[in-house]
Amino acid sequence: MVVFWRSENTQNAIIHKTTPITTPKEDQILKLIKENSKKTKQEIAKKTGITISGVKYHIKKLKSKKLLSWKGTSRKGSWKVKEIT
Repeated sequence: MVVFWRSENTQNAIIHKTTPITTPKEDQILKLIKENSKKTKQEIAKKTGITISGVKYHIKKLKSKKLLSWKGTSRKGSWKVKEIT
């Protein structure tokens, strides 16, 4: 996990803020994929309670953040999750 710090000087006090890399839904999807790397989008949608289109949207965001990738063919492949440090 990457943490960005921004200091604000408010009456001589320093406040640190962090920006999360993933949303709670993305965290939930990553957790499910870590449990079973061959999960389908339909199975993820059923477990998370969001639509298949919603799952596709979050997976696309995770791929663009380089946190998730698909290895192999469309039928025999599996998900690869990059560990956040």
